[in-house]
Amino acid sequence: MPKGPRTRQLLMIAGLLLLFLSYPLISIFNRPVFVAGIPLLYLYVFVVWIAAVVMLALSYRRHLPSHKHNA
Repeated sequence: MPKGPRTRQLLMIAGLLLLFLSYPLISIFNRPVFVAGIPLLYLYVFVVWIAAVVMLALSYRRHLPSHKHNA
């Protein structure tokens, strides 16, 4: 398996996702509290998921080869 910067970034993102979705942190947000009508636990999971998607998109975008056209 290649050990380039992209692999390290993806492993870091996966580790953070695993950490933020582990039981001890999720149990902190499992309270009968609503934010704009949304349960706090659902909001937390959604925000963590969106943050992971954004980090993955930025990681892939940074490592895409640039296509420069000479006109």
